[in-house]
Amino acid sequence: MDYSKYWSETQQTISILDNHRSLRFNNKNIKKIIDFFDIKPCMKLLDSGCGTGVLIEAISEYYKGEIYLAGIDRDVNFISHAKTKNILNSEFTSGDALKSPFDSNSFDIALSYTLIEHIDTLDFLKEQYRITKSGGIIGVMTCFPPSKIIKVPYFPEEELIYDELYKVINESEEKRSFDPFLIPEKLEQTGFAGIEIDTISLPIIWDDDSLSLKQKLKIVELRAKEELGYIELIGNKLPTNKFDNRIEELKSFVKKRYENRVKAIETGKKNWEIEMNYTLCIKARKT
Repeated sequence: MDYSKYWSETQQTISILDNHRSLRFNNKNIKKIIDFFDIKPCMKLLDSGCGTGVLIEAISEYYKGEIYLAGIDRDVNFISHAKTKNILNSEFTSGDALKSPFDSNSFDIALSYTLIEHIDTLDFLKEQYRITKSGGIIGVMTCFPPSKIIKVPYFPEEELIYDELYKVINESEEKRSFDPFLIPEKLEQTGFAGIEIDTISLPIIWDDDSLSLKQKLKIVELRAKEELGYIELIGNKLPTNKFDNRIEELKSFVKKRYENRVKAIETGKKNWEIEMNYTLCIKARKT
C-alpha cells in the first residue's frame, strides 16, 4: 500500500481536511490553543501530522508571521497543498513523524492534533522528545474518546441512512485500540515532566451573535462541503455499489438541511443549532 497518499485518497480529501480544520481553528479557538500550550512569538514550532497546514496557518496569522513554523505529514498531497498557501515563515516536509528528518533539540514546541491515536504512542513520544529542545514543550491534542454535544435537526430519514451505512462500514473495517488516558504515563516514561491536562471546546455555532452575516454563511458553506465530502468517502468505503441510491438520498437530505440553514440565517431566524467538540489537550516539558 502507498501510504504517501493513503490518507488524502481514502480517509480525508484535501478539501475535507481543509474545511474541517478551518471550522475548528478559527480566531477564537486558536487563542485557546495558543494560551494553553504557551506558544510565543519567536519560538520554533513543529506541527506533526500537519495535514494541509491549517493549524500552522492560523498560528502564523495570529502572530503575523513572527514565529517559525514547520509541518510534517506523511501524505504528499497534503504537504503539496500546504505549500501553495505561502504561509509566512513556514516550512513543510513530507515524511514520517516517527522518523522525522529534523535534528535533535530543534524545536521549542512540538504540537500534534489528532495524530497520536493513529500511530504507536510511545514511539511517537520518543521522537517528539528527541527533536524538542531541553525545557521545550510537547503538546498533544486528541478528540478521543468521542466527546461532543450536538443539537442539529437532522431529517429522520437522514439519520436512518447514516446508521445503515455506518453499520456496514464498521463491520468491514479493522479497529485500532487506543486509550488517550495512558498518554500521561507514557510521557513520563519518555522523560517528559510538568504534565498538564485540560479540554478545549471547539464549537461550531452559526447563530452566535458575535459573528457577522458573512461569517455565519461561511461556516455553513464549509460545514456543508465537509459533510458532503465525507458522504463521498463513505460511498467509496462501502464493499459494493448496491448502496449508491442510499448515498444519493443522503446527499439530497444533507443539501436540503444546509439550504434551510442558509434561509434561516438570511431571514434572521435562529435555531441555535450547536456542534460542540471537545479536544483533550496534554502539555509537558522536556527535562
